[in-house]
Amino acid sequence: MSDDLLHDRLLRASPVLPHTRPLAERVRYELGLVQSTPINQISREVSTLARLLSEQQAEIAKLTRYLADAELRESALEDDAARSFAERDSLRRDLEACKVDAERYRWLRDFSTDEALFYLSVHETYAEKRFKPAEVDAYIDALAAIGAARARGEG
Repeated sequence: MSDDLLHDRLLRASPVLPHTRPLAERVRYELGLVQSTPINQISREVSTLARLLSEQQAEIAKLTRYLADAELRESALEDDAARSFAERDSLRRDLEACKVDAERYRWLRDFSTDEALFYLSVHETYAEKRFKPAEVDAYIDALAAIGAARARGEG
């Protein structure tokens, strides 16, 4: 028995539904039927083959649209990721700058003296008073709030 004849017999005996088989197998099966079929049935077989081809073309078109949509989504996600990474990097730079400013402020608050040639000055009434760091922070915060209120036109 030839390989093609064996293949055709196995194909016909297969429990797999015909519409789930690959197109090449379906076409070979249909052509095998045509060879042993009277001419009046050939037109039906040709119609079946045309329908199969049309189904495959529709499936290809559907998959092509799906792929195009997936590529657009992928591109949008890549753009979002790039923006997120850029924002993250910018925020990291800002954080580092804020850390430097915070350390500078803490040095002024905690260690500034006349000998340092740069220090926080206070009114002469308080020249001998040593302020606690929390008091300095609270006073600066209060003055900042007053300044913000004035900038908004509230004071």
